[in-house]
Order: sequence, then C-alpha cells, then structure tokens
Amino acid sequence: MSKLFNFDINEAESRQRAMKFLKRYWRIRHIAGNVSHLKSPSYNHTPKSHNNENGQETRTIKAIEAQQVIDNIESALACLTDEHARLLRLTYMNATKLTTVNISMNLGMGESMYKYHKAVALVEFAEAYPTGELLIYRK
Repeated sequence: MSKLFNFDINEAESRQRAMKFLKRYWRIRHIAGNVSHLKSPSYNHTPKSHNNENGQETRTIKAIEAQQVIDNIESALACLTDEHARLLRLTYMNATKLTTVNISMNLGMGESMYKYHKAVALVEFAEAYPTGELLIYRK
C-alpha cells in the first residue's frame, strides 16, 4: 500500500479533540451572530485618549472567523452518514441539552450502540473537518 494512504491516526486523541471542539459549538455560534452589533461611531467634543485598537473591527473579525468555523462544521457533517451527522447534532448542537438516554431513544438504538456510534462519528468528523486541525497522528 502506498504511503499516501497510510493514515496513522491516533483515534482516541482525535476523538477527544473533536469532542472538545464540538462542545464549544454554541459559544462559536454566539460569536458568529455578533456581526449584527455594528455601530456607527459617535462623536462629542470631550477629549479622549486614543489607543491603536479598534474594538468594533476586532469583534467583526472574530464574528467572521466564527462563521467560517460554523461553515466548516456544516461541511464536515455533510461528509458523514445521515445517522452519524444526526447523532452529533443531537449530542452537541441541539438547543435543548438531551441526555444519553433521550438521544439514543431518539435515534432508535440502545445506549451501548449510541456510545459506539458516537465514538465512530467523532473520528469521522475529525477526519472530515476541512482544516485537518482535529486529527492527531501517531509518531
């Protein structure tokens, strides 16, 4: 087999990295939604000290970067099977926090099968994430 297809991925660590990343989904989504807070500058005649930072510009850049991350997440989920994408959405992206029992029932599987499929789905998500930053390779 060619070395090109020798993906010596550390699945356990990649799974953990994907899980930590997806747990931040709602925070990233909130940051991405902050673009709507753009304001025009206000002027008054009171002298001010100036710094070189532009807070509005910084917030806008962070919101755009966060939206790119959301787009990358959606792109990675589109590469997964429907079942695995749905499992990850219910587990990490559902507005209502669901228990393992609720998610497994919603998916029509037992808890042990849910845990198995979740582990597989997290590795697949790490592999599908466009930037490759979620994968950890063995040395």
